[in-house]
Amino acid sequence: MENKEIKYIDEHATPGEKHAYVDVLPGEVSDNVDKLQRRLNNRQIQLIAIGVSIGTALFVSIGGGLAKGGPLSLFLAYTVYSAMLGLVNNCMAEMTCLQPVSGGFISMAGKWVDDAFGFMAGWNFFFYEALLIPFEITALNLVLSFWRDDIPTAAVCAGCIVLYALINILAVRAYGEAEFWLSRGKVFLIFMLFMFTFITMVGRNPQHDDMAGQLDHGWWHHRLHCHVRIDRNAFPYTGWFQPYCGWIGLVWMTIIVIFYGYSAFTPWDVGTFFSYYTMVIVAPMLYVGWKLIKRTKKVSALEADLVWERPVVDAYKATFISPPVGFWTEMLQLVGLKRAKKDDRRGSIILTTSG
Repeated sequence: MENKEIKYIDEHATPGEKHAYVDVLPGEVSDNVDKLQRRLNNRQIQLIAIGVSIGTALFVSIGGGLAKGGPLSLFLAYTVYSAMLGLVNNCMAEMTCLQPVSGGFISMAGKWVDDAFGFMAGWNFFFYEALLIPFEITALNLVLSFWRDDIPTAAVCAGCIVLYALINILAVRAYGEAEFWLSRGKVFLIFMLFMFTFITMVGRNPQHDDMAGQLDHGWWHHRLHCHVRIDRNAFPYTGWFQPYCGWIGLVWMTIIVIFYGYSAFTPWDVGTFFSYYTMVIVAPMLYVGWKLIKRTKKVSALEADLVWERPVVDAYKATFISPPVGFWTEMLQLVGLKRAKKDDRRGSIILTTSG
């Protein structure tokens, strides 16, 4: 078969436009290597991110800390811990923007640290999520029982399980839309909680107590930067204050993991100890076990594959003729404004051959 020159003409390119003709190999552009499709839009992703940061602790568990430590201690604890989480997220943001792969931080742990480390991280996250669901259902029952005591606990549990299942078996767009509106509800609820707390603290409560005057005053990334000469400014997002940001976050979170369950020792309680430290014990066992079975090797900084799925990611990004529709534009589209503006992407391509 004679060799032929294969060219693809971008159907959106105007005649005579520079780069209208590009020599490439035939094939389809996939959203990612795993053939998974990106169907969540900007506003859904943004609200999901905000929603997951507003957890059960802000509505239920926070009460114990408020009663024991007072409002100022609680405020300082949330502020400092949130700042430290920001350092961790700063590292994750740079890696995720560089490699938006399926599996997120679990895939990155296996690819850039050790396959056994990724295995451990995956199971740790699974156990966390598996235990979080019954905890949230229990918290919901607790909140409902505060207002009424005639709501059947079994009915609430069954309803939550059915709703969880339905949301997760729906198509991605339906799932994203459900999460979007539920997350909006969380945002409104947290603002209502803030306002309710403020009003009751300044005296608008049944006892007319001014509680505002009773405040008491209690209170991997470095490896890449240090060992591999790479211009990180060329990345899609460059995390600030590196590598110190990563080091501070690592040390702080390690301290938290060690001392998080100190209440189990004052006095000693076996049940409380295992509720806090079970995964601290299980995680190393998972890591060592997988490493011995699979004979995995730790990935050195010089061996870290920073190309990985970048060609597929770049090809996907290249399909966008104009920047994707932004968050605020999509919010306006909900109320009927700017609906004509949509993601402008390349469609089919025209094949020409010459022999």
